[in-house]
Amino acid sequence: MQIRTLNSNNKENNSEVKGKVIRKAQIARQLLQHGQKIIDIKGDRADPDGKRSVFVFEDTDEFQEAFSAILEENRRNRTDPETADLKKRLEEMQKKLDALESVNKKEE
Repeated sequence: MQIRTLNSNNKENNSEVKGKVIRKAQIARQLLQHGQKIIDIKGDRADPDGKRSVFVFEDTDEFQEAFSAILEENRRNRTDPETADLKKRLEEMQKKLDALESVNKKEE
């Protein structure tokens, strides 16, 4: 989703800045770490509880490059065999922990 916002730094000629809306805080944090600039933070209208925010970044060529790199890195991390193996082991450990908790409740 793209939005246009007035550039508050340049009120004299009311120039508009193209913005890109990011809904996930993790992605927004990674973009900030890549030196990208947030131009606004707004409430997420799609959130029925009204607790979430969206982050509006200045839509530049550098933003597009950083965003693509972050998405690719995150995709690789999800499909990386080592990461996938760790996730599987964590799920197995969680199942064992849940089973132990249910046994403890039965003993009480």
